[in-house]
Amino acid sequence: MGFRPQKTSSTSTSASTTPASYKEISLLYEDQKIKSNPLKNRCRRTIILNKEGSSCGFTLQTYAIKNHRKNRSELITYVDYVEYNGPAHRAGMRRGDVILAINNENIENLQHDQLVHLVQHASNPLRFT
Repeated sequence: MGFRPQKTSSTSTSASTTPASYKEISLLYEDQKIKSNPLKNRCRRTIILNKEGSSCGFTLQTYAIKNHRKNRSELITYVDYVEYNGPAHRAGMRRGDVILAINNENIENLQHDQLVHLVQHASNPLRFT
């Protein structure tokens, strides 16, 4: 079940109802109609992107997951948001992608602030696995 955008009056001044935001929502709605193979979505991919200024066009979340067998926590970092038509979106990054390495450097044990620093200070192109 997806979100279906509603057309708004052209006289509205709200930022959420501008023609540009309606167009973006409409494109996202169309993207939801695309059938995909769930097995293909689980494949490891490499994303190569170039920052525009200091922006990569995505946000990350890092969580610690308790591994009871090993009696320790493991960190997992995933893509929380991808800006439509931003560098990450154009490179093929998707919300929910799990990041394992940046520029061939394993990031699985990095704290979130270390990871953000790494991305912000890396030079183009960035390689995400």
